[in-house]
Amino acid sequence: TGFCFVREMVAFPVYERIIRKGGFPAHGCHRGGASKFGPENTLYNFRRCVWECATQVLEIDLKLTKDDHLVLLHDDNLDRTTSGRGSVRNYTLEQIQQLDAAKNYPQLQNLNIRIPTFNQFLDEFLPVEDLVFFLDFKDSEAVLKAMEVVKERGIEDRIILGSVVGE
Repeated sequence: TGFCFVREMVAFPVYERIIRKGGFPAHGCHRGGASKFGPENTLYNFRRCVWECATQVLEIDLKLTKDDHLVLLHDDNLDRTTSGRGSVRNYTLEQIQQLDAAKNYPQLQNLNIRIPTFNQFLDEFLPVEDLVFFLDFKDSEAVLKAMEVVKERGIEDRIILGSVVGE
């Protein structure tokens, strides 16, 4: 299995963190857990993963806004998961953060759940010791920007990178 392969790679600091927190198999939350938890790629969902499920790995999707800010969003457009319409690249960060990220969850719409920035996400979850972050990319520009943030914060030992090409 994939985890047997990972066991062979314990020399990498990111895997050492997973082993310290509970070993393999590792518990990870894709886009912040199941959609039953709440809106994907939101701080609301990631908090539930960390505090209710004791997850070891948070997987996030990163996109760039019109003014080159990294935000957590899976799709290229906003229609499916937010109150916005069209491409995330057509919106500034200020505009993005006005959108309702809980549009599909009427019971949560009064909680002011918004699309977080990468920095907001890191500010909240970096203090959680041994939590690992899996960054998923579908945009090469977002990779370069994210790597700048990772290097600035000195968190290379807490990052796993993933990418889907040719979708």
